[in-house]
Amino acid sequence: MLQNKNFTKFLSLIIAICLWGYVVWTENPTISQSINNVPVEIRNLSSLGERGLVLLGDHNYTVDVKLQGKKKDIGTITANDITATIDVGGYGAGQTEVTVNVHTLDNAGVIEIKPNRFTITIDEIVTSESNIRLGMTGSIPENAEVGEFTSSFESAQIKGASSLVNTVSYLAANIDIGMLTEEEAVQSVKLVPTNTRGEEVYGVTVNPGTVDISSRIYAIKEVPLSLTVNGEVPEGYDVEHITVPDDIAIRGNSSALENVRGISGSINIEGMTESGRVPVSLVLPSGVSLSSENASISATVTIENLNAPENPDTPQDGSGQDENNHSEINPPR
Repeated sequence: MLQNKNFTKFLSLIIAICLWGYVVWTENPTISQSINNVPVEIRNLSSLGERGLVLLGDHNYTVDVKLQGKKKDIGTITANDITATIDVGGYGAGQTEVTVNVHTLDNAGVIEIKPNRFTITIDEIVTSESNIRLGMTGSIPENAEVGEFTSSFESAQIKGASSLVNTVSYLAANIDIGMLTEEEAVQSVKLVPTNTRGEEVYGVTVNPGTVDISSRIYAIKEVPLSLTVNGEVPEGYDVEHITVPDDIAIRGNSSALENVRGISGSINIEGMTESGRVPVSLVLPSGVSLSSENASISATVTIENLNAPENPDTPQDGSGQDENNHSEINPPR
């Protein structure tokens, strides 16, 4: 008896499922279905460019679409079966709202679009000239320095939305130090539009997009400086002392610096009546120049007026060495 009851229940369940399936597939009820993240196509973008305008932003718009229809008709619809568009043709520069239009299969109805409007910003396309700022990336080798940069041109044209072009402060061109040697070399470097905060400005084009920069690596060496004093001060004046650096930094190829043991220099004090700084004329070997850390060398000459009242605070013996490794020379009287 119990087995008959269980069989009856099982049979009733099977019949109920069959009846439900019959109703679904024969009656085909109306249902609603949501399709999310449907891409939005932007139409008439080219017409903006023809009128010297551009649409700002990344243009990656999506919408969620709710459909209604018979279950058999819309149950298999995907985002690929839906076309969502906005039309930017006819709009001018400024901010405006555009309506989203959605089309799908004929047997499905669109009952809701989220969002159904987008706020877009259209800007004028402008061109401008921007200066190139040369820089470098990477680490400078020990006991070396990078030589002066020479670029094939000093400015380039930038083009894009006026609101973006106006934020460009300069075009950054950074040479890779790791690619430099002791021989002059040329690198083709990308020009990067950059704002006042040093950040890249995206959405503008640069023409030309690269610049050729030439430079090199110099070896650096410190050597002693020997000084010759030429000329005389007028009668009634005397040279208290002359202060010059003990050592100077020179640069060049490693082979050019190898045999340099020191550098000779001279100053001319002819006719000096006041203390001051005097440039030192250096005799530099071929292929050797001053390092950028001491691009020029000068001597400090202290002149005494013998007819002036004696100043008790003025040192009478100027010979010695200061804390910055400058020697004080007492020239022959």
